[in-house]
Amino acid sequence: MAYSITARWQPANAESQRTDGLRERVSRRRVFPLSWRLSSTIHSVNPYLFSALEQTPELTTALFGRIPAESWDRPTHQDRFTPREVVAHLADWEPILLDRVRLCVESPGATIIPYDEVQMALEHDYASKDPQAEMERFVKARAETILYLKSLRGSDWALSGQHPERGILSVSDLANMLVCHDVYHLHQLSGAAPTP
Repeated sequence: MAYSITARWQPANAESQRTDGLRERVSRRRVFPLSWRLSSTIHSVNPYLFSALEQTPELTTALFGRIPAESWDRPTHQDRFTPREVVAHLADWEPILLDRVRLCVESPGATIIPYDEVQMALEHDYASKDPQAEMERFVKARAETILYLKSLRGSDWALSGQHPERGILSVSDLANMLVCHDVYHLHQLSGAAPTP
């Protein structure tokens, strides 16, 4: 069933007026925050973006907390970070993303500098990082990213920069890419956590 995004979820056409009890309860309670309903941003901002960005640190902390200490330094797959390195990587990546967003807003069309994540992991010695300290750094950096993204005007989300490998990336692209990056590493951590 297709839904249109308005102040509340509502069926998109008369044919879909029939609702079951669950759908009716959900649509009565499901109200998007004001920031998601602004007409100037609704086309550019995924209505779940801020919720996803806010939940990642909590999910990362919970998942990492389930991983036994003896598994912190074992990669879940060949050629991937260990759980300890994942947390350090997330803490390092967050300010990089925020800097890229700021660059696009303050200097539209500027070149976004790529970086080698493996080289950064070696230079920053991810393998010996304290996961708790890195998690705290990540949580703080994510809060700064969210605060900055929430301060943007609707038109800012379309501003972009040029990445030499990925092409033109808008602020919206970068913010949504961050959520995808989160999911990638959450999946990786879940592979190291024993099933409850």
